[in-house]
Amino acid sequence: MQLLARSGPDGADHALDEAARTTRVDLRFERAVIGSGDGYFADLALWLAGCGLHVTVVSQRTCLSWRLYTAVPDTVTFELPVPQAA
Repeated sequence: MQLLARSGPDGADHALDEAARTTRVDLRFERAVIGSGDGYFADLALWLAGCGLHVTVVSQRTCLSWRLYTAVPDTVTFELPVPQAA
């Protein structure tokens, strides 16, 4: 397990992206799942797909950016359950 952290705007996103590329996850896996709707990950998704990985994005429907949605052919969206009054 690896703990990643980075300060600043999009710091955590940048740390995840950099770790995926520098550790060459494309050489170790056939599939990648991105659990985010943040458009920041569109370039990473395109890179992974370009390396031959099957990339799936999982996100809340209302949080999925258009840029990330169009980067991969496989997306899974969901809605959070609405609390019901007792």
